[in-house]
Amino acid sequence: IAGHRGKAKGGTPRTGGVHGLWNRSGSVAAGRWRAMAHRQPVFSSSSSLPAPGRRMTRLDIPSLVVIVSSSDVLEETEVWGSLKEAVQRTMRLRAQPQSKEGGRAGGISAIVLRQDGADEKTGAQRLYDAGILAQSFLDSSGKGIPLILRGRPDVASACECTGVLLKESDIPTVAAKRILTDGRALVLREVSSAEDARKNAEEGAAALVLNSKNWDALKDVKSNQRGAASIPVFAALPERDGQEPMELADFDGIVGTMRELQRASEQLSG
Repeated sequence: IAGHRGKAKGGTPRTGGVHGLWNRSGSVAAGRWRAMAHRQPVFSSSSSLPAPGRRMTRLDIPSLVVIVSSSDVLEETEVWGSLKEAVQRTMRLRAQPQSKEGGRAGGISAIVLRQDGADEKTGAQRLYDAGILAQSFLDSSGKGIPLILRGRPDVASACECTGVLLKESDIPTVAAKRILTDGRALVLREVSSAEDARKNAEEGAAALVLNSKNWDALKDVKSNQRGAASIPVFAALPERDGQEPMELADFDGIVGTMRELQRASEQLSG
C-alpha cells in the first residue's frame, strides 16, 4: 500500500500509508508470505468447515487488515484519506486480469473501525456515524472490502457492517453472532491460548487474532484446531517500537493501523 507521512489535525504526526507490504503476487516485503501467495480464499464453496462457516463472507489469505479510528473517518484526517486511496488501488488491482500463476491481486483485505476520542455518552454515536460514512465509501468503491467494527456488534448490525473484531473481554462469539443480523457476518476474535482458540473456533469465529505478546502460542493454537475445520490466525502488530523484528510467515494475515503496518514494512524490508 503506497502512501505518505503527514500530520493530522492538531499537528499530531501520522503515518499515511504502507509501501510494499503486500504486492500483487501476494508476497510480503523481503519474501515473507511468498509460500502463501496463492492459497484459496477462506470459506470457499468447497470448504469442509462446519455449517456456520459456509455462510460467512470470505476473507482472502494472506489477509491485510487495516485498523482506522472513528475520529480519523469523521474528521477526514490524512490517515483516512490515505486509506481511501489504498482501497481504490486495491479495487483497481482486483479488476485486472489474474496472473498465469493465479491467486488474488492483493491489497487490503478488510478494514477495522475502532472507537476512540469520545466519552461513553457519545462514543457509540460517533462509531455509528463513522461506520455509516466508511460503509458508504466502501460500497461506492465496489463492495469488495469488508468493514468490521471493533467490539459493539449492536452498532455493527445497525451500520450493516460485515462483522466485528472482539477482544477477549467482550461478549462470547456465539452471542455476537446472534446480534449480527446477517447470517454471513464475520466475527474475528482476539485469543491468547490454544484453549481460547478452540472454543471460539467451535462457536463460529471467522478468524483468530494473536497480539505480539502471544505470538509464541501460534503453534499450539494451530495444532489444537481440528484439521479441515481450522480457521485463519492473524498477527496483531505491536503498538510500539523497540520489539524484535517480527516473524510473520507462519500467520495467515496481519492486523494493524497504518502506522503499525508502515513500521512492519520497514522492518521486513530492512
